[in-house]
Amino acid sequence: MEAITYTVESDPSAHGTSRKTTVKATYAQLVAVLGEPQKNAKPDHSRVFWDIVFSDGAVISVYDWNDERRVEDVTEWNVAGHDFMTAYRIHDIIANRPIEV
Repeated sequence: MEAITYTVESDPSAHGTSRKTTVKATYAQLVAVLGEPQKNAKPDHSRVFWDIVFSDGAVISVYDWNDERRVEDVTEWNVAGHDFMTAYRIHDIIANRPIEV
């Protein structure tokens, strides 16, 4: 099995993704694991997001969506990707488990 690494950075290919799953985590948990989020310049539906780029070229985006609570109070986040298997990697990241394919 090959170990997959990741970085959290803005990636234009994340904009061609669609929602695949959700992840339950607090804002503080995500910041602890992924760092500070990027702010959406046009917060009509999503205010903050993290683009995650994997060493195998895959990308996912974690974001809030139409939530009227303060961002710091959100506990369920949308995860977008090009496919379901890649999107589910967020669970390994939050649990600090290796990502393998």
